[in-house]
Amino acid sequence: MKKILILIISLFCLFFDLFADEKSYNLPNGISPNAFVFDKNELLPTPKDNFIIYNSYNVTGTFEIYACNNTNNWIHLGNIDINKIVDSKTLKTKEKIKNFRFYCIDSKEESLEYNVLSKNNDIIIKVNKREPLNINNSYIDNGFCIVDYRYIDFDNLKLKNNTSNNNYKIDLYLFDIKNRTWVLADKGKLNGYDDIYTIKSNLELSDYKILALVSDKKMNFTYKTDEMNSDLYIELLDIKNTVPKDSEGLKHIKYELLDIENTVPEDSEGLEHIKYDEGYFTISWMPYEYFFNDEKYHYYLNTIRISYTTFDKEKQMSVKQEGSYFLINGKTVKVVINGNNEYAKLNETNFFELLKEGVSSILIQIGADIKTTIDIKQTMLPLSQDDNLDALIEKIGFPDKKEDVIVEWPDVKTVDGIFYDTTRNVENFYATHYFYKQYPYLCISYVKGSFRCGESFLWTSELSE
Repeated sequence: MKKILILIISLFCLFFDLFADEKSYNLPNGISPNAFVFDKNELLPTPKDNFIIYNSYNVTGTFEIYACNNTNNWIHLGNIDINKIVDSKTLKTKEKIKNFRFYCIDSKEESLEYNVLSKNNDIIIKVNKREPLNINNSYIDNGFCIVDYRYIDFDNLKLKNNTSNNNYKIDLYLFDIKNRTWVLADKGKLNGYDDIYTIKSNLELSDYKILALVSDKKMNFTYKTDEMNSDLYIELLDIKNTVPKDSEGLKHIKYELLDIENTVPEDSEGLEHIKYDEGYFTISWMPYEYFFNDEKYHYYLNTIRISYTTFDKEKQMSVKQEGSYFLINGKTVKVVINGNNEYAKLNETNFFELLKEGVSSILIQIGADIKTTIDIKQTMLPLSQDDNLDALIEKIGFPDKKEDVIVEWPDVKTVDGIFYDTTRNVENFYATHYFYKQYPYLCISYVKGSFRCGESFLWTSELSE
């Protein structure tokens, strides 16, 4: 009898173990239908340290995080607030993520895509929004592919043709965080099966975080890294082929035209959208400007960028812009920017001259009926351009983050909103960039014994050394 009892208990334990390995959960109460649930045990290697969200070029908002095991007792771990594009935030919680199996991410945003991976013992969530790609490209109706390569280390980017077709034309775009626009980096061509094209661009891929590919033919994409040669390969597949299953170190992307509702995106800091006709205007700007206390006058390149996006992609190609004028659906629309007030004025070269500290309100008029106002907070720093490094600590304090910057001759580039031109004196620049939580977007550069300041969209409220 005792042996039979032991056998029954053993069978029960075996059955329980098999059952426990199955996905078994109900969704937390009160969450939205947009919630995303995943199983941590499917990630390789299994993460155990942190829960991090990386948002893309078009996603901001609050993400509520829940976790459970097989008991259906969901625990609210906390929330992650992201208010800047191309940013990352780590969940702050007393719970250990290794103690849970299932995770749920809830957001009020719709049409979000989640990509989950394990990296350095952390759960990495990449969030992207399904919306039209605002690129004036004749191939765009074939669809597009977005690759977030923030967690991929590589030296060269290569395209490889694994299709049965010849003569593919591929346009590569990089997302400019500061100006919130897509920049054409290269035009490639693949002539036949197994042909490889290495991206050649004057733009440094390491200065960007997200790329987009647009082709003259519809297809699927995969991407993978060649660790031996430090290359990132983006492979083209026939559209009829099934996209393989992802595995560690290999991510596949289905390349297809996205079906997007005719909705205007939500506004965020430094970004405003206004519905007009059969689309919407987008206004982007830097909401902060800083200057030193010894500057008699201060010009800043706070460019206000205005673009127009149509809901119907076929009509996007008919939209034209020249100077202050747009041609939209056969109608000419003028945009007027009035930046003259007691705090700033707009000169004849379209640069703003800062007059004094305060909030400068800039009026923007689109056509005859649309008027909106954007604000730029102008702050005087308690620091002069000729102060030494000790003065930086004494007057502002220890930085929350600092980075060494090297600009080698003959490069001419802008780093963190600060312009460096090595061709003037034929010499390299060796600078240190300082960031402070208390000064949003500010970057202070110390180079050649003096200070400069600029504004960078790479600034984040969670700065750390």
